[in-house]
Amino acid sequence: MNTRRIIIISLIILIVAFGGFLVYFLLQDQDDEAPKPTAGRPGFPSFPGGGPSGQPTPLLTTPGNRVSKIGSFPALGATIGPDQKRVRFFDRDTGNLYEANFDGTELTKISDSSLAEGVVDVVWSPLKDYFVALFEDQSKNFIYNFRSGLSVDLRQNLVAAAFSPQNNRLAYQNFLTNESSLILVNLDGSRPQTIFSAALPKTRLAWVQTNKLAVNPAPSGRAQGSVITINPSNGSLGQILAGKYGLVTNWSPNGRLVIYSTTDQFGHELSLWLADENGVSIKQLEINTLADKCVWSQDNRIVYCAAPSSWPNDLTLPDDYYKGVVAVSDSFVSLNTETSLPSFILELTDSDAQSLIITPQEDYLLFINRKDGFLYSIRL
Repeated sequence: MNTRRIIIISLIILIVAFGGFLVYFLLQDQDDEAPKPTAGRPGFPSFPGGGPSGQPTPLLTTPGNRVSKIGSFPALGATIGPDQKRVRFFDRDTGNLYEANFDGTELTKISDSSLAEGVVDVVWSPLKDYFVALFEDQSKNFIYNFRSGLSVDLRQNLVAAAFSPQNNRLAYQNFLTNESSLILVNLDGSRPQTIFSAALPKTRLAWVQTNKLAVNPAPSGRAQGSVITINPSNGSLGQILAGKYGLVTNWSPNGRLVIYSTTDQFGHELSLWLADENGVSIKQLEINTLADKCVWSQDNRIVYCAAPSSWPNDLTLPDDYYKGVVAVSDSFVSLNTETSLPSFILELTDSDAQSLIITPQEDYLLFINRKDGFLYSIRL
């Protein structure tokens, strides 16, 4: 037997042995107790192959052609298009609307200047036939109807908006002086109805089920937050996840589960959690990132997250991150919320991902990079 054949056989034996060890490691019984991450550990989980210290081994992957930049301009308001086969997004500078394949090919402009200068966010309806444009100048907000090509001005000082799951109504928060109102309207702007008023600052708003709106104040690591739930039909109120510092939430598509991130009272010790719709059955997840750096799969089981390998120790989270005090470098992971098993996808040192989108077939993960404003996709 020649030397080359001996070397090849030896390599095969080593690969098989390593594979057997990996299968054994993954299939051994898991502790039922919720994971307890240690302070200061990297944002992505420990994977098989970690060293004796228990710290994760960075599984570096050369991006190659798995990563694509979509368009040659900063993007805003990215979403899956109506045909579920392309991504739709605005040119942040010109306001023009584009579509492209998930790998960035066949970029097509589909409308001119749908947006004006000063837009800070775009909220799409479930069927992608309407959108709300939120402006830095809060007197310019409007809802746009793609079918008719007409727009309707909304009230001044609109700071948050969410479409109903049935695609027939809009909820938005109107903030004047020291009082905040939650208002429902039809998509043509008619029949405004105030269903909730309180001395709340700017909030985050999600219409998570037909009869459930979820409202939580803008998160701060120096202030306790909670989620207020409101039944839009009768105005009845509830509260979950009370007393949480740095509270950021992200609801599953069916509104039955929520992942949320919290900190301690100093904006440190960031951690990610899973709870049911009532804020119970809580367990900690093996990823340390902000909940809005994640996206749910359509089957309500998997979350895909951008997790920084580390957070600077002197930050107040999430405040300093949202203010742009720091930019991080992300590793991308997926996590099965039923088994709590994470899977490493890719590490990109030049990406600080926000506005994550998972495609319907879960074959591409899209995000906007805070470092340059461009839209990117990762082939899974």
